[in-house]
Amino acid sequence: ADRIMPSSSSFTTRQSLPHLSQIIHLEPDKEPWCAGYAPSQGRRCHASTNAHGRRRAMSLLDEATEALHAGRCIDDLLDELAPHVLCRRWHQSQASDLTSRWKKQIRSYMRSHSSSRRESTSLSARQPTLLSTRTSNREPTRAIGSELSLTNVEEQCAELYQTLQSTLAELRRLQALQASVPISSSTIETSTPRALDVTKGNGHNTYRKPSGANRSEGSDTSPAGFHAAALVSDNPQTEERATSRDRHSSLCPAIQVTRRDIEGPCGICLEALKGTELDDSDDSDEEYDSDSDGDEDYNEVNEGESEQEEPRLVYCRAQCGNNFHETCLHEWLEHSTRPTCPMCRCAWRN
Repeated sequence: ADRIMPSSSSFTTRQSLPHLSQIIHLEPDKEPWCAGYAPSQGRRCHASTNAHGRRRAMSLLDEATEALHAGRCIDDLLDELAPHVLCRRWHQSQASDLTSRWKKQIRSYMRSHSSSRRESTSLSARQPTLLSTRTSNREPTRAIGSELSLTNVEEQCAELYQTLQSTLAELRRLQALQASVPISSSTIETSTPRALDVTKGNGHNTYRKPSGANRSEGSDTSPAGFHAAALVSDNPQTEERATSRDRHSSLCPAIQVTRRDIEGPCGICLEALKGTELDDSDDSDEEYDSDSDGDEDYNEVNEGESEQEEPRLVYCRAQCGNNFHETCLHEWLEHSTRPTCPMCRCAWRN
């Protein structure tokens, strides 16, 4: 990527290039000291170089100047030149850095020289010479109708490659983000915890409270009758799904929702939607008695409420159409971080 090869140009252009020593500001015959840098002194090294090394450096500079004018690569000559202008005691290790600095200076000079020089011939007059040069040498620096050096072309390729890599990285990030987003309502319903377990048998439905595996230990029944396990989970994966569900709850489509039949229990407190008891109340009472002593108070409250007027009902207008007690839903929304349906998790619509 650091090869120094000037572009094809006319003989006049090549002859107009100065000596390489002027381009890289190096004159060993007039400056008999090291070209290295002394970090401890914050300046150029003042150690002397040997006479033989300076003579060899001048010879290499002349040879590199001739090669530069002829359009040949001078990388090897620069690599050989650097050790001869550095002191043997301290700064031979700076040869690579010194060579890189020279290459940057040469590239900068070639770019400014090419941009400042006005073309003297038309494209049609220059094409035969360029085609002949490209055929004989087969080098990428012989571009038709262009005076860009190989270095300029390689720099442009590097910039394009970097842009391509950045674009591909952004594309992979967007694809990963899209893969983590639910794309249908069925996916949302699948990740939603079931608030009610319904088992059909013997010609009637048996309604059971959520099992202990779906509740956190020590959970208690709230005044409205729903469990804290519906809001808090000890499972990190469940919490992650709940966060994703809340984030996309507003994606539920605005559809015409049909209200479900007013029968069975409330999906929050698991009590009958209507004032009448369920047919399998005996089985349900046995299961409630086996859970905890707190259910005795729960049943006493229900007996007192059964003598009152019919509770007011509301239903999900966003997607599922399930019915709930109005008081239970208000309690649910007060304890929720977002106003969503307890069953389908879509944003609640009044």
